[in-house]
Amino acid sequence: MRFLKKLGKILVLTVLCLILVAGFSTVYKDYKKREAEVKRELALPKLPIGYEKRASILGKGDVIVLINNYSSDLFVEAIFKNEKKQKTITILMKPRVRYPIGWAEGWRLKKGDALKVSSKGFQSAYYHHKENLEKIDPALVCGIATLSGLSPLCSLIEH
Repeated sequence: MRFLKKLGKILVLTVLCLILVAGFSTVYKDYKKREAEVKRELALPKLPIGYEKRASILGKGDVIVLINNYSSDLFVEAIFKNEKKQKTITILMKPRVRYPIGWAEGWRLKKGDALKVSSKGFQSAYYHHKENLEKIDPALVCGIATLSGLSPLCSLIEH
């Protein structure tokens, strides 16, 4: 009888260990997949898009102005996000032309907003709007996201 009790405990522990190993394996595979994606993107050239922030002329939030510093046209996707909503704006940017994005384009830029700007063949650029619009190194963001209120930005980086 004692033997069966010990055997039962060993079996339960074995099953728990197998579940732990399977869970760790899945997490590790996801981590390695994400790591490979990040390495691929970091091997790309930097996105040749400049930016500046200004107050809206009509006083409704701030406006980000994107500038194509590349010698030819670029299709650019700008993803704006805050705690409540997300908006994607796609622009065909001509070289050396300024493209303002603000409330008239469907996004009223406010403190706490996050922005991801991307174009095929280039690294994505990430910005966080605190007092000013700051460019962020994505490798440093997600580890401190919950402590510094960058969770919208972190979710942009993860997608």
